[in-house]
Amino acid sequence: MEILIFALGMLLSHQPVHSRLFIPGITNYFACDKVHTVQESDTCWSVALTYRMPVQLVKWKNDITNCRQLKPGMKLCVKYKLTTSYFIFEKSVFLF
Repeated sequence: MEILIFALGMLLSHQPVHSRLFIPGITNYFACDKVHTVQESDTCWSVALTYRMPVQLVKWKNDITNCRQLKPGMKLCVKYKLTTSYFIFEKSVFLF
């Protein structure tokens, strides 16, 4: 929180930054870390079992409303990693 307050103060005072300033981004999201290509015999259930994840997660993260939508060649995200965006201000950059 102190970093955010410091950054806001820098923005308001128009002062140069004399070193790198890392501000954690507000954006946290789950990025796809592994993709599964659907085969002829795949079902939501078989994909979920293969990757040890709940069927509902397979459906939700891949925007599947009906498992009959699965077609060979479709790409499904089956593993996720938490990602945080960072804003980096380089040395001697004026913040405005």
